[in-house]
Amino acid sequence: MANTAKRLASAQLTATAATYYTSPAATKCIVTQIILTNVTGNNATASVSLVNSGGTPGASNRIVEQVAVPAYGVVTLDLKQVLEASDFVSALASAATAVNIRISGVEIV
Repeated sequence: MANTAKRLASAQLTATAATYYTSPAATKCIVTQIILTNVTGNNATASVSLVNSGGTPGASNRIVEQVAVPAYGVVTLDLKQVLEASDFVSALASAATAVNIRISGVEIV
């Protein structure tokens, strides 16, 4: 098995739930860190879900719900969460373009 540490995603969150990373077929992924950065002068919130393949983002799979990301601030989530093949990370912010997300982890093939 090959273990590859990598940046899984880097994007600007939208105000509706969107998928930012999907574990590839025949691959497990260990999500090790999620960084949420507010790039505006206004306070914002963000929610992040780890969703099983075929699932829908929501309260049942949320790992943070409307976490406060202060103006020009950073929230770091240090994790060790396993995603099976086709599981995915979904997120949204209180205001589109206010919060960036960066997801790091290890893919195991």
